[in-house]
Amino acid sequence: MNLTHHQLATRHMATEVEHINRLIYTKDLTVTKAKEMLAVAAQAASQHCTGCTIKFGINAGRAWFNVL
Repeated sequence: MNLTHHQLATRHMATEVEHINRLIYTKDLTVTKAKEMLAVAAQAASQHCTGCTIKFGINAGRAWFNVL
């Protein structure tokens, strides 16, 4: 099965956001550090899909993302 560039970027971000949310939930990660990790993840995911825009943030203690 071949995934599109958009799907690869989405899968990468989903994996990272799931990991970050787990760390936030267990209080092993601050919101500031989580935002830094999201930025790094978005930069790595953008290498899969150069034409995509990746938006991310923390809302109500949960990390979120959109790959557009």
